[in-house]
Amino acid sequence: MESQVTEAIASSAYSNLFDVFQSAQYFSTGTADKRSLHVHVLEQCMNHPDFLSKPFSGAIPQEQQQMVVDICHRCLSELPSYELRNAIDNKIRRQLFDYFVQVRQEFESAAKVLSNIRMEDTDPSSPYYFSPADKCDIYVQMAECFLQDGEFVGADSAVGKASAILASNSNNSTGSKDAFPRALVLRYKSTYTRVLDSTRKFQQAATQYYELSQAFEDGVPADELLIFLGRAATCAILSPSGPHRQSLLGLITNDERLHKLDSLQDFHAHSGVLTKMSLCQMLNPKEINNFQKTLEPHQKVKNADGLTLLEKCVFEHTMIAASKLYDSIYFSELAHLLAGLENEESSSSSNADIHNIERMAAKMIMNGQLNGTIDEVDGILDFDNNNSNSHEGISHNDDEIILAWDEEITNMCRELNRVVDLIREQ
Repeated sequence: MESQVTEAIASSAYSNLFDVFQSAQYFSTGTADKRSLHVHVLEQCMNHPDFLSKPFSGAIPQEQQQMVVDICHRCLSELPSYELRNAIDNKIRRQLFDYFVQVRQEFESAAKVLSNIRMEDTDPSSPYYFSPADKCDIYVQMAECFLQDGEFVGADSAVGKASAILASNSNNSTGSKDAFPRALVLRYKSTYTRVLDSTRKFQQAATQYYELSQAFEDGVPADELLIFLGRAATCAILSPSGPHRQSLLGLITNDERLHKLDSLQDFHAHSGVLTKMSLCQMLNPKEINNFQKTLEPHQKVKNADGLTLLEKCVFEHTMIAASKLYDSIYFSELAHLLAGLENEESSSSSNADIHNIERMAAKMIMNGQLNGTIDEVDGILDFDNNNSNSHEGISHNDDEIILAWDEEITNMCRELNRVVDLIREQ
């Protein structure tokens, strides 16, 4: 069969070579002989560069391109364990990767090709030797491709391997992160942050995006830094409520570049929503709908309670904002207020019903996000605006604190005197 392979590759007879791999003779061949034949195929492909360059550039019909892809997959999946001369298997994997990315734009397939690339890190003289930076680059490329096709699990796994290499190199006494090109480190950070975003770890993603938006000294164009700022704003708004989220909102709100997001189509609604959330001001339906339209599919998923991430954030924000305007409010009025804020993609049945709102308010009170009490009999939410609210970072007036402390001391002294008097009587 080797002579048939040699002749087919030399003459670019793709159908003839494909027939060899479909023949009864091939399937009856033993494993060792098959592996030897596969090595011969790869060697002949390298000796006749046009054989692969034509299909991998899209210069021949799609049917023949697929024949070559199938042959390459077959040969690369079953090779001897020993090193091949000049690591020709890795060279063909790189060509196959470029083909999937540039010609077919099948990014998940491209990532899977890279996942099988052979990498050694112990013997620098080996043709398969990859430095830590080179290995990190491979995993970052894989993560980028997985993300491009929305394969978040694969992206998470690949970026995790890149993280391990960076961490190991940082902790190694003989090396440091400085050994990695700055451009590669930035690509890694960007990919890692996109994975956090894609897996809905929005609080962490917002922090990382904002850090990337500050990379002024790394030669990153200003428009790319602005995009990172916009993504930081998106993730901060979608983050779970709490002190950290409020700090993020304040940090981004105070960024002097925030108003520039208004000129970007993907972030034109962000500055208004972000600022109002930071200042605990009421949002209007138009602002919410405009912001919702900029979200990506993974940012629109519903939680177990039937609310989208944005609806939950808006509902919680509105209750906190209402606590600044009212001493108390009927749940029926709050439901009416929240129903008017639901975005255009909400289902026909409103999520802002009294039961859901009462349950959400109770959870916020238990978690310390909202100070207040619930009167279930009359259906009223009473806001306790005299107590500190950790979510907002609002504290008592100093005079009020002193008076309250003074009163506690007075009460304690009275109780102590009463106990002393009882002891004396006995």
